[in-house]
Amino acid sequence: MKKIKKIQLKAFTLVELAVVLLVIGILAGLFLSNIGTFTSGARDTRRLGDLRNVAAYLTQYYLKTGTFIATTATGPDWNNVLAQELVNKGVLTSRDQLPQDPSGGINSYGYYACRIGSAPTGSTYILTANLEAATSEVNIYKGSGNPVNLTCHGNVPVCFPTSTVYCLIGR
Repeated sequence: MKKIKKIQLKAFTLVELAVVLLVIGILAGLFLSNIGTFTSGARDTRRLGDLRNVAAYLTQYYLKTGTFIATTATGPDWNNVLAQELVNKGVLTSRDQLPQDPSGGINSYGYYACRIGSAPTGSTYILTANLEAATSEVNIYKGSGNPVNLTCHGNVPVCFPTSTVYCLIGR
């Protein structure tokens, strides 16, 4: 009679499985935390692009009227007041809207009518966006003009040197 060999299967112990799951969890945590940084940076890049697009609309408005919009528009007024004025002057169509913050309304964009020296309000403006990540972009004003000499309608957020508010000055 032939002897039958017994085959023994080796199994992982609970400790070995726990160590493997722990290593996978640590690697997944590192990967997911890096994805969060990339997405906030992408939203900040979109915010900067949105402000540049609105600056182009305001330039068209200026070419039509000889002045910038002389009011302040932040939060809900961004689309109610600012967009309506752009529609009234033919810069936007009635179905167009100004861009909204990509975070889903948590942050908001701002428009502040300003003047330099004794010029009338509306001779320049500041557009603002709240960024999620501090970059070198937030430490400088874009556009022309010296923010120290500006007098603005409304309380303009502090734009530099340590703020995460990005400001774009138009003139």
